[in-house]
Amino acid sequence: MPTVTPLLTTPALKLGEFHCPPDDPSWRETNVIGDRAHVVFPRRSVVIRHVGREPVLATPNHAMLYNADQPYRRKLHSAGGDESVFIELPPESLERLAAEGAAVLARGPRIHVTNVPV
Repeated sequence: MPTVTPLLTTPALKLGEFHCPPDDPSWRETNVIGDRAHVVFPRRSVVIRHVGREPVLATPNHAMLYNADQPYRRKLHSAGGDESVFIELPPESLERLAAEGAAVLARGPRIHVTNVPV
């Protein structure tokens, strides 16, 4: 069963850890990120495919970016499963980043890329 461990919650963001073991059934399903945008920092390599986009081998060298309610699939790449640190951003934080000219945000504001180098 996947586990989420909250580490910090503020009005601007939520920081946490995520782990999905390699034998979990969610590896065979379409998943949904949640009701807030996420920036995810993988600790282990995992293949992530946002629905409608090309798959990405996400490694500790990437930050994976998700819009709220983003459907995605994952494919096992590391024997340890999926392990990451994530930041959840409420709409107000995305709006502020967009107003400051964040290049990964489009109008709405919506994230228009799936990943960036770290």
